[in-house]
Amino acid sequence: MLKMFKGCEVPCPEKLYNEYEALGDNMLNANADADKVEAILLDFVELHQDEPIYFFLELPPEYRSELQVSSGQNIIGEDNDTYYIDNITPAKARELLALYGEILINDGISRFGFGGNFSNDHLVVDKYNVLNLFAQEIEPVQAIFERHGLVRTDSLVTAWDTFTEEEPGVCTRYVKEDVDVFALPALLGSWGIYLLNIRPDE
Repeated sequence: MLKMFKGCEVPCPEKLYNEYEALGDNMLNANADADKVEAILLDFVELHQDEPIYFFLELPPEYRSELQVSSGQNIIGEDNDTYYIDNITPAKARELLALYGEILINDGISRFGFGGNFSNDHLVVDKYNVLNLFAQEIEPVQAIFERHGLVRTDSLVTAWDTFTEEEPGVCTRYVKEDVDVFALPALLGSWGIYLLNIRPDE
């Protein structure tokens, strides 16, 4: 049974395990315990230390602070705001996650992750403890997953597969010391964060 993000509730956590599945040659999907996610992200960033790395944060409109999701619904859409920070080094990634990792990981209404500018590899932390990877070569990330206790399966069951109209998942905003994900763009202003299509000096 997964250790869920604090901002995510699911009807059948006993059906979810630390597992991953390969989807073709360039994609992996995984479930991961909340307390494994930060270490997985840091290993992914270290893997791409020879290229410029970016951080991204995708936020829904602020009024959507709590959402119920049943089978077939998609609550991430084009009306979301996507923020970026370019040129993240492994050291800066460690600093960012030390400062705000608890909020980012446990929040139930946003998505975030890291990617490589040259490789186009990216690892997304999605709702309900789901990790989505695209990579030119998936084997190194498979090794990361396995190092952190994720087991390969040919048929991954994610929380999304367990939802029904009668028993939906529930996503809520996570707040720590009066700070939530909606505060992060302002708090990361000195890091050069910018909203997609609204870059500094433009």
